[in-house]
Amino acid sequence: AYAGRPYRAPVGATETALAAIWAEALGIERVGRDDNFFALGGHSLLAMQVIQSMRRQGLAAEVADLFAAEDLAALAQAVGRGEAETAVPANAIPADAARIEPWMLGLV
Repeated sequence: AYAGRPYRAPVGATETALAAIWAEALGIERVGRDDNFFALGGHSLLAMQVIQSMRRQGLAAEVADLFAAEDLAALAQAVGRGEAETAVPANAIPADAARIEPWMLGLV
């Protein structure tokens, strides 16, 4: 079904960035906005690579978003819709601590 669709170029910066990431990961020349990552030959290991590449470019998404996205355009809409990066508090455990106290555990 995907092979019979006409190519539609990515629209906007997010779709263009995603298309470049997919093309590199899949080793193909171009990716259109109606293309499905898995129909193009993607698999779970490549999905992890794609998510890491997206994060390096500041595109926030989870692996589940890639699996759920019908096509590149749908993933572009999902990018950044979720929560922003989790803020991790600074380490409050002093280097010379003899024991860990509850106040030192900022993530709890």
